[in-house]
Amino acid sequence: MGSLESGALEFPTIDGITFWIAIPMFITVAIAFVYCIVKKRKENMVTLIMIPLLFILHVFVICCHRTLGGWQFGSRYLFDTLPFLFCGLLKWKPKNQLFDKMNIPLFCLGALVNTVGTIAVYNHWI
Repeated sequence: MGSLESGALEFPTIDGITFWIAIPMFITVAIAFVYCIVKKRKENMVTLIMIPLLFILHVFVICCHRTLGGWQFGSRYLFDTLPFLFCGLLKWKPKNQLFDKMNIPLFCLGALVNTVGTIAVYNHWI
């Protein structure tokens, strides 16, 4: 909601962070999902439909709340989708070493960003 102060309409700013930096598992799951579609792995067809639908439904319900947790560090409410992402990753994960090694820098990025964010919020820097 905007407010009218000093003759100008002002809207609050949202100091959040993009969800795929705060939760790099989104990147991993997106790559695994695309890999599974390209390889046409038929044993995962139910999960290829249900997990994204449940994820979208969950995010839609969150959006009805009018926020994705942007007032806090990161996308707080999108962390609730981690069980969907984890289940999808268990079903769609490619069975090669390159995919496993790709996740090490993503894990380090997520740990670093969330550690710095936690310290910054705790010390009232942001």
